[in-house]
Amino acid sequence: MLGASPALLQGKILNGGMETGMPNWGPFFDDRQVWNIVAYLYTFQFQEEFK
Repeated sequence: MLGASPALLQGKILNGGMETGMPNWGPFFDDRQVWNIVAYLYTFQFQEEFK
């Protein structure tokens, strides 16, 4: 997550994580769903600070 912009995460979800084994999910999610996933991923970024 460090340094990952929302656009970068969107691209990884749509196209897969090249050479990481992550599949491309573009055919399965519409644009709204992809951005909801990106927002959800960002909830983990600060999770440890609030425990």
